[in-house]
Amino acid sequence: MKKVMLLFSLFMFISCVSSVVYRPLIDEKYPYSDHIDVYTKEKPQKPYKEIGRIIVKSRDVVKDATKKAKEVGADGIILDSESKKTVYLYRRNPKTGESDISPETEVQAVFTAIKYIEEE
Repeated sequence: MKKVMLLFSLFMFISCVSSVVYRPLIDEKYPYSDHIDVYTKEKPQKPYKEIGRIIVKSRDVVKDATKKAKEVGADGIILDSESKKTVYLYRRNPKTGESDISPETEVQAVFTAIKYIEEE
């Protein structure tokens, strides 16, 4: 029984771990960015090109997507889609031996990483 509970706990922990995947759309590489513009409701007003997709599964998708966008040298990110689901975490207090299952909200989002086009 202990093995079953341990496996269940491990599965629940793994299912809630943050993940960030970057899929480039072009071959160009850019230096690290210090600032990222975040667009969640509308697209940028200035010209831009799409450089990649950022797929995030975590509790704070905007923070994690922004961090990845900085790493790949983007100027901004545009939210394409977002979904939320409730996952249940099994927690056991090692001191008391008591355990409970608590709900957590997990968010998955897809962002487009963009680079502004310099107007000449």
